[in-house]
Amino acid sequence: MRGPADGGDLSVVLREAPVDLYVDDIRFTHADVSDHFTTDNSGYNRPVVELFTDLVSRKVDPLEAPFLLLDVMKVGNFYWSLRNRRLCALRAWQVYLIRCGSTERVQVRAHILPCELPVIAKFLECFSTTSDGCHVLVRRSTRSHALVTLDPFKWPQ
Repeated sequence: MRGPADGGDLSVVLREAPVDLYVDDIRFTHADVSDHFTTDNSGYNRPVVELFTDLVSRKVDPLEAPFLLLDVMKVGNFYWSLRNRRLCALRAWQVYLIRCGSTERVQVRAHILPCELPVIAKFLECFSTTSDGCHVLVRRSTRSHALVTLDPFKWPQ
């Protein structure tokens, strides 16, 4: 199976059937992410916090929504995401659930990409984490109309 990838540079990589992973077990490759998703050909320009609110309200099911299917690479004992904004919204939802006293663990579908040259190159290109992939900062996008960055990890307080 082939699948779309951020930037399209992994679209030729063959993917096995997706597996269910706990979002707590997936690390960020980036140190920071934009507060908006990249605009695609349809004009899609959605804030990450909007996806977060859709998860909180259960409008979106991470095990069913095709656009939440993550590409991850397994290195040693860790899974590393190549779709950091999606993971940001999912991990923020997990934090929100914990703050609300829930013991629910959020899961997501993911393709574990094979350890081959295009995947390794993308992983190394993306790898800017300064927290061993445990945390990510949310930065204000040039596409954002908000005056301040809406960080889903800090909402609500």
